Amino acid sequence: MLPYLLLMIGCILIDQFTKILARVFLSGVQTVPLIPGVLHLTFSQNTGAAFSLFTGWNVILLIISAVIIAGLGFGLYSLPKHQGFRNLNLAITLIMGGAIGNFIDRLFAGAVTDFIDFRLIGFPIFNVADICVVCGAILAVLYFIRSYVNVPRMTDIRKSAPPSNASETMPAGGSKVISTIKKHKDQSQQKKGKKISINQPAKTQTHTKTPPAQRATKKKDNRIKWNPPSKPE
Repeated sequence: MLPYLLLMIGCILIDQFTKILARVFLSGVQTVPLIPGVLHLTFSQNTGAAFSLFTGWNVILLIISAVIIAGLGFGLYSLPKHQGFRNLNLAITLIMGGAIGNFIDRLFAGAVTDFIDFRLIGFPIFNVADICVVCGAILAVLYFIRSYVNVPRMTDIRKSAPPSNASETMPAGGSKVISTIKKHKDQSQQKKGKKISINQPAKTQTHTKTPPAQRATKKKDNRIKWNPPSKPE
């Protein structure tokens, strides 16, 4: 924020200093040609706005200028100061510096002092504050044009986007429904498949082994016993 404030103060000081010089050295002089037929220094008092519009409306112009300066100041204070907004902040700073310079003239002198006469194209006489306002306006226009060009169109996004499933194109409100449907599907598939028990030891059948002697006694002897005939006495 500090660099923009210093730039604004510098614009105001240069504008007021050049206007003081114009009032001292150019007042009463018809014109001073720097480049004959192209650039002259001509003293002029403008009681209106740009291009001598609204001449004589000094009070109304003071109110309008104060409102514009307050709005620009709020915008400069609110905007982020990182790289992406640097040109816009610079544009607002230049416009504010020029607006404050002309506001000071209207407030204390009742008219704006102009002295730069560019005669090559018959342009109206202007001052340093007007140069700051025009430069700031050009920067602002270029910033918005560049931002508009760099913003991707919806048609370009749709063309570059990969084909999406029906579930991906559904609105955000149906995401919960989709998640519950998937959850039920997963549960049904798990039921159909093999059940894997976790943290539950497998049940093993334990058989009590009997000793061989007991097993031998428990076995039934199904063999036919043969008894030999007894000897006669």
